[in-house]
Amino acid sequence: MPGLKKRLSNVKKGVISLDGWKSRRKDAILGFKFHFIDSDWKIRKEVIAIRALNVSQTGDAIKRCYDAVIKDLGLQDKVAYVMTDSGANMVKAFQPPKKR
Repeated sequence: MPGLKKRLSNVKKGVISLDGWKSRRKDAILGFKFHFIDSDWKIRKEVIAIRALNVSQTGDAIKRCYDAVIKDLGLQDKVAYVMTDSGANMVKAFQPPKKR
């Protein structure tokens, strides 16, 4: 991961695409890709993580996994948008907090 962190260190902003699926053995997997424009104005994409979820694929579990991946790579201030499918768990994971 150090090489990946270094490659992404000069990126200003990018977009995360995230998808989840289950293996034939019912193992839950999340895949993360970071899309960005490099210093030469070329569109780039990097697979930044593939994680096994050892818990149910709830919105809260997905968000915790996402937060850990983003923190590990130092991308907290670099994600402009997160793109997922429209599954209820993904929608819940990334919906804005409700105003009180």
